[in-house]
Amino acid sequence: QKNKGSWQNVETAAGVFLELDDQFKTRRAPDLKLFLSPLAADDVTASNATSGSVLIAKLKKAKGAQRYEIPADLDLSQFQTLVLHCEAYTKLWGVSAL
Repeated sequence: QKNKGSWQNVETAAGVFLELDDQFKTRRAPDLKLFLSPLAADDVTASNATSGSVLIAKLKKAKGAQRYEIPADLDLSQFQTLVLHCEAYTKLWGVSAL
C-alpha cells in the first residue's frame, strides 16, 4: 500500500481546509500534488487524473499531519474524488472518494 492515514475537510472561520492526519504516510516522489477530481474514484487513472480536476496544492511532505486551503470559490459538490498524483511522471499515487 502506497498511502496510509486519513484526511478530512475542516471548515473554520478562515475557510475550508483539507487536513491529512498525523498517521499520513506515502512514498516520496518528485512532483506529488493533491487534486479534486470530478471523476468517481474507480474511474481515475494516471492518464485522466488531472482532466477536469482542480489543483489544491503540491504535497508539502511525505508523512505527518498537514493542512491545505481549498479555494473559497470552489463548489465541492462538483467533485467526487481526492487524487494524489505525480504530475511530472503521470503516475497515479492514490485516490479517495469524497
